[in-house]
Amino acid sequence: MNMSRPYGEPKTEEERAATHEALYGSSGLPPRGSGITNYGVLNRIAAMIGSGLIKFVNLVVNANRDYPLHDYHKFVDTDEPIAYTVGTDNLTNGGDQKKRFTSKSTLLFATQACTVRFNNSNNVTQDILANTWYEFYQNIHTLIVVTIGSQGILYAYFEGTLPEEARLGA
Repeated sequence: MNMSRPYGEPKTEEERAATHEALYGSSGLPPRGSGITNYGVLNRIAAMIGSGLIKFVNLVVNANRDYPLHDYHKFVDTDEPIAYTVGTDNLTNGGDQKKRFTSKSTLLFATQACTVRFNNSNNVTQDILANTWYEFYQNIHTLIVVTIGSQGILYAYFEGTLPEEARLGA
């Protein structure tokens, strides 16, 4: 390597070939500047996120996770907050699980915009837009529907485990 070359001056083709041979053991040089685009793990991860690969992998992983307890509830137009404990419909409507549980995966869909809270009436509100699917991967034991738009319906599907298996507070 030529140490007398001023900083910022690019290597000659001979210097590039010698460096490439020393590092990779081959004499074929890639085009100038091509190593920069594939350099580093963070750049590769950023490229995968930009291409949607990470999102796709997460969807596949979560789609293949089946929690043992399931529940479904439909909320109708309301001006008063409604608190629903996860598992109640399965318990009261003759479901085979006969227990309340903690949801680890919650799917929400609303026909009109609505507002919900999770677990406690003091928690922050979540605005659910009309005709948009929402997935929440967190421990939810109570869904509080604060408001639903006029003649709107909120559909909620829950999958989860018993509270002692949900690692609450962990």
